[in-house]
Amino acid sequence: MEAAPVIWDASKSLCRSTAKHTAFMCCLEDNLGSLRGQWAELRSLSQDVNARIQEAESLAHMRRTREVDGWLQSVNALEQVTEDIMQRAAKVIQFKCLGRLCPKNCFSSYFTGKEVVKTLDRARELTARGQKFNNDANIAYQLPCEPVNEMPVATTVGMDSMLKKVWDSIEDENVSVIGLYGMGGSGKTTLMRKLNNELANRSHDFALAIWLVVSKDCNIDQIMEDIRQKCGIDDMKWKNKSKDEKAIEIYRVMKQKKFILLLDDIWEEPDLQSIGVPLPKEVNQSKILFTTRLENVCDQMQAKKFKVECLTEKEALDLFFMKVGAETLNSHPSINGLSQELVQECKGLPLALITVGRAMAGRKSPQAWKHAIRELQSFPSGVSGMEKVVFNTLKFSYDSLPTDIDKKCFLYCALFPEDRTVYVPRLIRLWIGEGFLKEHGSIHDAYNHGEDIVERLKLACLLEGEEFLWVKMHDVVRDMALWIARNQDQEKNKVLVQGEAIASSQIGNPERSLMIERISMMYTKRDDWCVPKCPNLLTLIVWGNDSKIDFANVRFLSNLKVLSLRMEMISTIPTEIGQLIYLEYLELSEMHIKEKLPLQMKNLKSLRVFLLEYVHFSLEIIPLEVISNLEGLRVFSFIESRFKEKIKSSFLAAIDFTHNMEKSFLEQLELLPFLEDLSITLETATGIKKLLSSTKLKPCVRLMGLYQYKMAASTAPLLPSVTSMQHLERMTLVGLQDNMTESSVNHSSPFCKLRWVTILDCHDMTHLTWLKYALVLDYLIVENCNLMEEVIKEAQDDQGNRNMDDLFSNLRYISLRNLPMLKSIYKKALPFPMLQYINIMECPNLKKLPLDSNSARNKLRAIWGEKLWWDNLEWDDQTIKGQFCSKFKD
Repeated sequence: MEAAPVIWDASKSLCRSTAKHTAFMCCLEDNLGSLRGQWAELRSLSQDVNARIQEAESLAHMRRTREVDGWLQSVNALEQVTEDIMQRAAKVIQFKCLGRLCPKNCFSSYFTGKEVVKTLDRARELTARGQKFNNDANIAYQLPCEPVNEMPVATTVGMDSMLKKVWDSIEDENVSVIGLYGMGGSGKTTLMRKLNNELANRSHDFALAIWLVVSKDCNIDQIMEDIRQKCGIDDMKWKNKSKDEKAIEIYRVMKQKKFILLLDDIWEEPDLQSIGVPLPKEVNQSKILFTTRLENVCDQMQAKKFKVECLTEKEALDLFFMKVGAETLNSHPSINGLSQELVQECKGLPLALITVGRAMAGRKSPQAWKHAIRELQSFPSGVSGMEKVVFNTLKFSYDSLPTDIDKKCFLYCALFPEDRTVYVPRLIRLWIGEGFLKEHGSIHDAYNHGEDIVERLKLACLLEGEEFLWVKMHDVVRDMALWIARNQDQEKNKVLVQGEAIASSQIGNPERSLMIERISMMYTKRDDWCVPKCPNLLTLIVWGNDSKIDFANVRFLSNLKVLSLRMEMISTIPTEIGQLIYLEYLELSEMHIKEKLPLQMKNLKSLRVFLLEYVHFSLEIIPLEVISNLEGLRVFSFIESRFKEKIKSSFLAAIDFTHNMEKSFLEQLELLPFLEDLSITLETATGIKKLLSSTKLKPCVRLMGLYQYKMAASTAPLLPSVTSMQHLERMTLVGLQDNMTESSVNHSSPFCKLRWVTILDCHDMTHLTWLKYALVLDYLIVENCNLMEEVIKEAQDDQGNRNMDDLFSNLRYISLRNLPMLKSIYKKALPFPMLQYINIMECPNLKKLPLDSNSARNKLRAIWGEKLWWDNLEWDDQTIKGQFCSKFKD
C-alpha cells in the first residue's frame, strides 16, 4: 500500500516529462515562430543601443559601460546560434510535413525543439536585460577631457567682461564660428590664450581642442602636422601620403569628434576643407574661434564677431602701473602724475602700455619721465621697445594692405593731428590732389575708389569710425605711420607735423630744408609763422591757426603740388601764389578775403582741384579771367558760409551785379573742358536758373547750396532738375519759395547719392515727402519753416503700394527746430536701423515720434529736446517710452 503513492508520483512525473518532451516536437513550429519574433525584437533593440553608443563615443566624448558591452557581446554570440537553430528547425518541420518522420528524425525533432525553446528563453532574457539601456546614462559614461595645453598668460586688465561674452557664445549651441577682431596690440591673442586656459580648467564636452597659429604666411604642411598630432593619427597612416590623403585622414578623425579649433592671427578666410577640417555645422556643436585684425574676415566666415577694444583710462592706468611697479611709482612724488601723462600718449593700447611700462620700470628720476613724454610726443621710436615691439607689430597690418595706393593713402592720414576726426570727402580730395588716385579717368570713379580704400583701412583696424563720413586714426597707429613715412625715422625731416612744422621756419640748414617733402600744421596755436624755403616741398597744409602767415617764401616752393589753407586770419592772397606752376590742389577755405584773388592765379595751368569752402565772401571776388584759364580744372568748390550776413545795404545795392556775376561765372565753368565735380552756393534766382538749366553743370554737382530771398524773382520748380543730378550728395536750401511737390519727382533713380539735406527758412514748404526717395540719406536738418506740417506724408494710394520699410533706413541724424506747425515726422513707426541722434527743438505740435519697440534698437545714442515737450509726448505703449527714456537729454 505504501508503494502506491510513490508509483503514482513517478507516473505523474513521467507523464509531465513525456508531455514536455512531446511538446518540444509537437510545438516546434509555434516555438520557432516565437523565436523569430523574439530575435527580431532583440536585434532591433541591440541596433538602437549600438547606434546610441556610437554617437556618444564619437561625438560626446563618452565610453560604453562594461555592462552594456557585455550585453552586446552576448547578443552577438546568440546571433549565430539563433540563425543556425532556425535553419535546422525549418528542415525538421519540412520533413514532418512530407511525412518522413522515422525514429531517427523523431530524435532530431526532439533535440531541435528543445534547442529552440532554450534559445527562445535566452532571447527573452537578453531582451528583458536590454530594456534598461533605453536610458543613455546606463550605456556610456563621460570620459575626462583630453588634456588642453595651458599657455602662459600674464595678469591682464579689463578682459573679464569680454571673456564672459565669448565663453557664453562657446556654450551657445546656435553659434558655431566666433571671431575676435581689433587693431594690432589690442590683446586679441591674450584673450584667446585665456579662453584656451578656460578649456583646460572648466568642465566641457569637447573631445578635441586644437590651437593653431596661422599668421600671414602660414605653413599649411605644419598646420596639418599640428592637427595630426592633436588628433592622434598614427605615423603609418601619415607617412608618404599626399596632401589630399592627409586631409581625408584628418577629416575622418575629426568628423567623429566634437571639437573646438582655435585659430590665432588669420588674415583671410582659411580653406579649412582643403586641410581636412570639417565645417563646424557638420559636427554637432563643434566650434571655430579665431583672431584677426580684419573685420571683414569675420563677415566672410559668418562669425559672431567681438571687437577687442582698447582699454578705458582707468584700465590703462592699472595695466601701466602693474608693469612699472610700485617701487618706481612711489620713488618720487611727481612720478605718479607724469605716469598719467605717459598713459595718455598710449591711448589705451595694451601693447604700448606694456612696452612703455616695462621701459620705465626702475627709472626713478622725474627728468627721465619728462624726457620719455617728450619722446613719445615727438619721435616715439626712441622709447625703448616701441620700434621693435609696438611699431613692428602694427606694421604687419600696413604690410598686408593689398596695393601701394592703399599704403600711400594710409600714411597720408598721419598728417592729421591726434584726436581729430577727418571728414572723408575732404580726405579723398587730398588723395586726388596728391595724385594717388590718378589711374581713374573719372573723378567720380576716383571718389568711389577712395571710399573703398577708407572702408578697407577701417576693416583692417588702421582707421576708426562708426560713421561713414568721419574717421580718425589711433594715436599709436599714427605714430607708426609717421615712423614708416620717415623711412623708419632715418629721415626725420621728410614729414613734419604740428610742433615740428612750426619749427620748420627756423630751419637754417639748407640740407635739412632739401629733405622736407610734407608739412602739416593743423589747429596749432602760434602768433605768426613764415612759410619755409623748401624747394622739394610737395605738400603744405595749414588749418585752423589763429596766427598770421608770412607768404614771402611761397615763390621758393617750386615743386609744390598741394597747398591747403583753412584759416580765418587770412584776408589777402599773395600774388606769388601764381608762380606755383606745378600746383595741382589749391584750397583757400574759411577765409575773410576782402580783395579779389590775384590775377596771376591764371598761371596755375596744372591745377586740378580748387576749393573755396565756408568762405565769407561772394563769387565776384574770383576774377573770371582766372577761372577761364584753369583749363585742367576737374574739381571746383565754392561754398559760402551760411552764417554770413545776407541783408546789408551794400548787398542790396549790388544785387543786380550779383545776379549777372553768378550767371557769368557759371558760364565760364561751362567752358572748362574737364570739369566733373562741382560744389557751389548760389544766392540769386538768375544764378539758380542758370545752374538748373545747364546740361553741362548739372551732372557735375556734388554739393549745392541755394539761397533765395523775397527780393529775388522766383525760379522754375526745383525738384525736376535736382533729380537729374546723379552725383548730388549734399543739398542746402535757404529761403526757397518752392514747395517741391513730390509729383515732379522722376521716380526711376532720384537722389541715388544724396546723403545730407539742410533746409532753412523755407516758409512755403509744407512737407518733404520727396525725401522718401533719398534712400542713402544720412543727415536731415530742418529749421525755421513756418508752414511745415509733416516731414513725410503718408500717401493715400501708397504710391503704387511702395514698401516704406526702407524709409530713412540709412538716416543717422535728424534735427528739427522751430517748426511751429509740425505735427508728424511720419504717421507710422519706422525701424530707423542706423539712427544715432534725434534733435527736436521748438516744435510744440509734434506730439508723437515714429518709434516703437523695434525702432533704433542698436545705434541710438541720444534724443535731445525740451523736458516739457518730452514729458507730454504720446506713446502707443508706456513700455516704449521706458525703452527710450535713458536716451533723452534735456
